[in-house]
Amino acid sequence: MSWFTRFMSPFRQPASLAILFICIFLQSSICPCLRADDLSEMEPKLKAVFLYNFLKLVNWEDDGSGDPFVILVSGDSNVVPHLEEISRMTKVKGRPIRALQMTNIDEDFHCHILFLNQEACSESVEIMNKLWKKGVLIVTDCPDSGHQGGAINFIISNGKLKFEVHMGAMEASGLTASSQLLKLARIYKD
Repeated sequence: MSWFTRFMSPFRQPASLAILFICIFLQSSICPCLRADDLSEMEPKLKAVFLYNFLKLVNWEDDGSGDPFVILVSGDSNVVPHLEEISRMTKVKGRPIRALQMTNIDEDFHCHILFLNQEACSESVEIMNKLWKKGVLIVTDCPDSGHQGGAINFIISNGKLKFEVHMGAMEASGLTASSQLLKLARIYKD
């Protein structure tokens, strides 16, 4: 049994999923003794769970199609294996999930979420310009990404993984964040 299956088994109901998301967000509810070393070890798994939940808590124009939700990861990332494991075990809104590693920024791709990790920050402006206003949720690990088109940015605050939502970028992409997502985020109105 994988870590995700064991972790998610008590959280199959929608209300329980919201509680899970809150617990992960607050982290101290899960493990109040979480040290910086522990966070760096858990960070890829936590980010994978966050990205999975972003699929549930953001509305896309093509939500009615049966095509898979695609999460594309740019940069050298150990988040992809965790996303692949999640995608093998679950669906979102009745649709399968595909996690892909971006190998070339010039490739023509379609995705719902683009995750730019810290290694991809140097190329983030070029990548975000390609996807700006195309219905893609751009999630980054890059400082000041909201001013460049990133809608959600991961941050570490007081030793905890959190995220900020840039409403201007979210709206420009034609996406709608649920109230559940916004309750958990640090919100910037650009």
